Amino acid sequence: MGYLRFLVRFRQRIHLIRYRYRLKYRHFKEEWTAVDDRLSPWLRVLSWLLVALVVATWILPLQFPGLFDAYVPAANRFLLGGFFVHFVLRAAFSGGTGFWRTRWAEGLFATGALVILSDVWGEQVGRLYADAIEVYLFVLVGIKAVAYIPRWLAASTNPARTVLLCFGGLIGTGAVFLRFPAASVADGGLGWTDAVFLAASAVCVTGLSPLDIATQLTGFGQAVLLVLIQLGGIGVVTFATFLAMYLSGGIGRTERFVLRDVIQEADLRAVSSTLKSIVGLTLAFECVGAVALFLAWGDLIPHSSDRAWFALFHSVSAFCNAGFSLFTNGLADPSNAGSWGVNLTVMGLILAGGLGFTTWNEVRTRKANQRWSLHTTIVARMTVLLVVGGTLAIAALEWNGVLGGLSWQDKWLAAAFQSVTTRTAGFNTVSISELAVPTLMIMMIWMAVGGAPGSTAGGIKMTTVYVLAASAWADLRGRTRLEIHRRTVPEIIQRRALSAALLAVAWLLMGTLLLTMTETAAFQDLLFEQVSAFMTVGLSRGVTPELSTAGKWIVTASMFMGRVGMLTLAVAFTRRITTERYRYPSEGVLIA
Repeated sequence: MGYLRFLVRFRQRIHLIRYRYRLKYRHFKEEWTAVDDRLSPWLRVLSWLLVALVVATWILPLQFPGLFDAYVPAANRFLLGGFFVHFVLRAAFSGGTGFWRTRWAEGLFATGALVILSDVWGEQVGRLYADAIEVYLFVLVGIKAVAYIPRWLAASTNPARTVLLCFGGLIGTGAVFLRFPAASVADGGLGWTDAVFLAASAVCVTGLSPLDIATQLTGFGQAVLLVLIQLGGIGVVTFATFLAMYLSGGIGRTERFVLRDVIQEADLRAVSSTLKSIVGLTLAFECVGAVALFLAWGDLIPHSSDRAWFALFHSVSAFCNAGFSLFTNGLADPSNAGSWGVNLTVMGLILAGGLGFTTWNEVRTRKANQRWSLHTTIVARMTVLLVVGGTLAIAALEWNGVLGGLSWQDKWLAAAFQSVTTRTAGFNTVSISELAVPTLMIMMIWMAVGGAPGSTAGGIKMTTVYVLAASAWADLRGRTRLEIHRRTVPEIIQRRALSAALLAVAWLLMGTLLLTMTETAAFQDLLFEQVSAFMTVGLSRGVTPELSTAGKWIVTASMFMGRVGMLTLAVAFTRRITTERYRYPSEGVLIA
């Protein structure tokens, strides 16, 4: 009992001392808080100066190689000293154990910066440590920027405009990086027209290129291209919100409402899980495809590091339906065109990306006796119809043509590959410029149909074409409503499908007309180029490198509008009518 009484009195004594201390130094605490308030703006200025220094030390050497090497040591010392001072001041004025618990890693960096400044370990170690701090600051700023995205989405009153801004901003950023001399072997780097064209082609997962990326882009340039393809394939808004969801712990109801239209998820409660499945499925398919291509290219690319890079690049490009290749002739050289492993892997990735994340999510979560949704049913049937029908048509038209020198097994393989890749992928294992005109017509129709909504593929979309065809058939039969597989399709869906098709046809005609005014190539080649660009396919009959500056900007606009969608573009700049409080008298119009 005496021991417990001593502990109680000791605890009371400690509380009394703490109370007297706070009472005695309360004015000092108030003054300290006032100093903190005055110092906070300067700390923010210092932090932005450090971030600007990091960006400059990364960007300037890319734009002006070797020009700023003499200033690197001074920049490193300023970065190390500024980082240490910034942390010490924040620690002193923020105070509390909570700051140290959450910032212990930054404290270790700051302590190391002080040691490096004393020149104990030499200039080389200081340079490496400065690089580590640069990466840390860059990641920290990136995290803060990504964490802001949900709030930006919540404040958005026009999701379509948000999508346009995100894609446009990504294309602009990619063009800046591709413009750097370090991204290409050309003296002075790429021109702005080619840089924007290439960035738009990557973000819009098209695959058209005014240059040979295998020989004219450096490893850095190819890496930039790969990042743009990945972000463009998944969707920059989708990927950024996925990161923000994990960094901020989740997304609110308002953000879910905005994202529901972006990722095409009807159930508001399933938006978060759909985001996870989109990113998870993408990475899973790309990893499996990369491993398969790595094994298939064992004899063609002997060096493991080069083979791994080629496998990763082509896997991402195939799943995202981009069509970019690190081979000069694409996959048309005999070693790739005749390889069943390469062909089947690339075809599988193209089909997987073109089916759409909504379809894969239903396949993943569907229960044993649950009915398939109408969307998945249409996508599956159209996929089989287009792949099989395209294979038969191309084989019949080119059996003694471009396929004439192949064995009958390779003929069917090549026909099947062209049928699959025409669905907005952009790879080719035969020479597109040698195809007959009837084959080109079949391929343009297949390109126009494209893949499924919510996929990495482009085109008008399979469901749109299916709904239009079913609607026409219902009219011919005298039906008053559209019914597909024992389900009634709402009238608004039919109107949306018709609007999407009409807008697409309108721009196809307009873009082709503009190209005929600026280019001298044959009409069928220009039409094929326009369809390929707008449907984000990437196949070409050799017209792309020969385009004039005006022609490149026309094709760039086609790729952008084809990727974001004409309906999205129209909604972004059209005033929406939310209520209709009137109805005009009904009157018929003669049709046909």
